[in-house]
Amino acid sequence: MSEVAEGLSEEATTLKQVVNNVLSPSDPVFSKTRSSSKIQAVIKLLTERVLENDDKAIIVSQWPSFLKLIAYHLKKLNIKYDQLDGSVPVIKRMEMVNKLNNPKDDLRIMLLSLTAGGVGLNLVGANHLILLDLHWNPQLENQAQDRIYRVGQEKPVFVYKVMAADTIEKRILDLQEKKLGIASAMLTGTVQAARNKLSIEDLKLLFEM
Repeated sequence: MSEVAEGLSEEATTLKQVVNNVLSPSDPVFSKTRSSSKIQAVIKLLTERVLENDDKAIIVSQWPSFLKLIAYHLKKLNIKYDQLDGSVPVIKRMEMVNKLNNPKDDLRIMLLSLTAGGVGLNLVGANHLILLDLHWNPQLENQAQDRIYRVGQEKPVFVYKVMAADTIEKRILDLQEKKLGIASAMLTGTVQAARNKLSIEDLKLLFEM
């Protein structure tokens, strides 16, 4: 049963990646110049709600490779950005954070990997957070949101989840709500209802088994 569960978990991850962008950045057959509907939605959101209001935004994804695709399109539009993921040294991270939090700096967008956006980062220079994909563990997303919901934030905060209709993302959202409900009922949240890995019950919900 564990082998079946592992296979289904990998399949679910693949479906999540396809929803983001059917073009694989590592596949030379496809061109990164083509954008998915999700990428187009993000660019539209940035231009209409962030840049026009002289705001800054954090764009979060589980996959640095997808952030690189977003970066390609930002560069085409001459939008200044930085990408912070696990490969960035600590000293460089602090430089990026300081630039983002400086209202006089023209850095407008921070591309942030979900795992790098955990506890400790203070990104109050941005007041928009855009989640490009949903994680099985909603607490990781909450931690990313906490990066801009901090003391020192002087603007209204906006959080967006960019989802594709009629895809596995709807079931992931249902799973998130279930896990958050359990955690809330337990009050302390010490029961690991929101695990990073999928349980058998989680997989049944995702694949309607």
